[in-house]
Amino acid sequence: IAFGLALGGVLSGCGTSTPPADMPLRDAKYYQANAAEMQPMQSICDQWKASTVPVAAFPSVVVSNCNAVAEAKEFAKRQAALRYYRGEK
Repeated sequence: IAFGLALGGVLSGCGTSTPPADMPLRDAKYYQANAAEMQPMQSICDQWKASTVPVAAFPSVVVSNCNAVAEAKEFAKRQAALRYYRGEK
């Protein structure tokens, strides 16, 4: 029975891979200036969050870029709220 469980565990792990991590380091200002790149990076962040890799083992470039995307999104929300408050479109 132990062999069957071990074999099942090995086979269930087949085909799983870690999400991409080979990327340049970006900051929030980059994502503010290049908004079209936020969604692809957010997809990578979501893949990492859904992976079985422990958070402490995430590559630092992934953590930094995900934080930068979150910061750029928050900045955009604040700017939109400020424009709304001012009556701008």
